[in-house]
Amino acid sequence: MSNECSICFNTFKSITQLLCNCTFYTKCIDVWIKKKETCPICQFEFSKEEVEIMLNQIHEMKQLKTKRKNTEEHKIRESLDLSSKTIDKEKNLELSILMENIKKKKESQSKKYKFELEEIVKEEKIIKTKKQNISRKYKLEFDEIAKEEKNIKDKIIKESEEKKNKLLKENKSRLESIEKRYFDI
Repeated sequence: MSNECSICFNTFKSITQLLCNCTFYTKCIDVWIKKKETCPICQFEFSKEEVEIMLNQIHEMKQLKTKRKNTEEHKIRESLDLSSKTIDKEKNLELSILMENIKKKKESQSKKYKFELEEIVKEEKIIKTKKQNISRKYKLEFDEIAKEEKNIKDKIIKESEEKKNKLLKENKSRLESIEKRYFDI
């Protein structure tokens, strides 16, 4: 566990542990949890009831801290650095039940997200396969069209050559006929 608050990045002065076991500077998490109902670190979503319980506990801790600051007892406890100075047995039981419920909720959410991710991956594979099939189909069609185009070009070239040869023969024969007439005269 780090000594730094993940919200303000200062060293802890007073620690608050959420139901998800993440810890924060009390002032920071008090403000955060009022605005958002998720943990800033693990993004766990708390129910309205859980948020209310945590805010009540933070409020009670603040009141206790204020009272203890005014007494000698607080100075002694602070020097001993007792970590469980604000939570009594009833709160511990309630907290452990809530933490167990959160753990189950986290596991359930994790399974749900894993299943959803697997579904997305399957869909992506199907889409990829469809794209490949479509690409193959269009490539085959393109190849067919290119082949037809080549055949048409070859046919046009052949016909052009035949016409050219025919015209050359006709011109040659005309020329021969003209020469014959001219020289026969």
